[in-house]
Amino acid sequence: MRLPLHLLLFSILLTLTPVVGAAERVALVVGNAAYEQETAALRNPVNDATAVAAALRRLGFEVIEGRDVDKDTFYAKITAFEAAARSATIALFFYAGHGLQVDGRNYLAPVDLQLETRQDLRQHAIELAAVLEVMHSATNLVILDACRNNPLAGELARSLGLSREMAASRGLVRVESASGTLIAYATEPGAVAADGLGKHSPYTAALLEHLETPGLSVADLFTEVTASVLERTDEKQKPWTHSSLSQIVRLAPGAVPGPSEARPSAPAEGPASARLTAEQLAAERVFWESVKDSPNAADVQAYVDKYPGGTYEVLARNRLAVLLNPAAPAPEATASSVEAGLELSRADRRLVQLGLAAAGFDPGPVDGWFGRGTRGAIRQWQASRGEVATGHLEVETAKVLLASGRQRAEQEKARLAAAESERVAEQRRRQQEQAEQEELEKLLVMVRVAGGSFIMGCQRDRDGDCYEDEKPAHRVEVGSFEIGKYEVTQALWEAVMGENPSKFKGCATCPVERVSWDDVQAFLQKLNTRTGKRYRLPTESEWEYAARGGRQSRGYKYAGGNDAGSVA
Repeated sequence: MRLPLHLLLFSILLTLTPVVGAAERVALVVGNAAYEQETAALRNPVNDATAVAAALRRLGFEVIEGRDVDKDTFYAKITAFEAAARSATIALFFYAGHGLQVDGRNYLAPVDLQLETRQDLRQHAIELAAVLEVMHSATNLVILDACRNNPLAGELARSLGLSREMAASRGLVRVESASGTLIAYATEPGAVAADGLGKHSPYTAALLEHLETPGLSVADLFTEVTASVLERTDEKQKPWTHSSLSQIVRLAPGAVPGPSEARPSAPAEGPASARLTAEQLAAERVFWESVKDSPNAADVQAYVDKYPGGTYEVLARNRLAVLLNPAAPAPEATASSVEAGLELSRADRRLVQLGLAAAGFDPGPVDGWFGRGTRGAIRQWQASRGEVATGHLEVETAKVLLASGRQRAEQEKARLAAAESERVAEQRRRQQEQAEQEELEKLLVMVRVAGGSFIMGCQRDRDGDCYEDEKPAHRVEVGSFEIGKYEVTQALWEAVMGENPSKFKGCATCPVERVSWDDVQAFLQKLNTRTGKRYRLPTESEWEYAARGGRQSRGYKYAGGNDAGSVA
């Protein structure tokens, strides 16, 4: 039985153009983590970008946001940013992801970046200068958490046959900012920034901690960010900023912090203050200022009652303890001494942070450093248990959190192992599918038949005896098409259907037999699904036209032919 097949291909191209309205404050926020080169994948940039975008919206910014964007999408976002920023008073660009410098130029990496030559970098990476050129507002802020440990730089260096120092660097090079512009880097020029083990990188975590501080100037903001990053990284990562701002810029409204308040010694916000707006935080600060030096315990208690878990709760309770019992040490001071006696290692502190996260309290980066975020989470955890919210660990609380952290670490380890196992299994499945697909393509041998016309049917003077259903002979026009060079073989049928129904098995290149019309339809459906193409049976005229091969003999009716003019 002959089963020649026809092929039809088509494609659709769809283009989308973003539209963004005008605003006084406009930001472009991009976070790239899922790089197509698996060795370049990152953990935190999408989380970083999402959180920064949310904070900027609360500060009144119109945000153009991009997550895991390829080159074309990145440029589309920049174009939209340029249009929106024309009428803005403040334009802000935040980028988290891979970045590298080559020959003194900084490049940001879209997720589809593949580096083999220097030309690839120029054609497919995003030069930082392309973003700076579209920022023409009175105040322009550029924040780059883009100095992650980037294997792309090393790959580019190897492809060029140069040392990495000569060809590319994992850090970024210093850029002089134009008038009215501030450029903030996660680390100093030429250095590498940490990606972080928690939800955010150390730099973005510090930025989020201070970004919405009421009344804080941009200059002081990045001073605070630098101090926080130095603390979180044990001074291994040193942020760097270059500014040519000609005026004081404040992103969050509110009273200007005094010298002692710019970086308060009070612990981080508790559950109540985390829900307050910038205006409410400013009101809380005013309330605290009015009672903090009062000799009346009831005044301080009024603050605790109004702002449970507030920014200054620990200070307030310490003050209450002094007012109610002047001879007793402050609770926080006592708790701090107890915690110091535990002699927790950095690994232990990471486990404590994991334990807090498992209990639903966000400690910030799981980095082993107890900054304001972790202290605030400890206070929240203590308050939820009805304990004094000191923000420091005692013996029993440390045991509970360490045990919970170990369990969380084991669960995360098991999850990662399962995810890796699933990834390997999926990779093997895809490789198997690809191998099967390649084998299937080898079995699908098609030939193209040019269109034309022929006399279809039987003619007595040409063909001899004719059956009635072969009459009358008539001319037929046939368009160009592709048809199977051979009958469908047993090997092809088995590759598609998984079985061989033929009676005479053992010959992979022999035609399949003992198949019905319904069997053939099932075969075609599976074949089309596997290949994504459209195969079908030829029409009667197509089959006869191809079988005649331009001849007029009737030998086409038989695979072997019955005269010298037959076509196999």
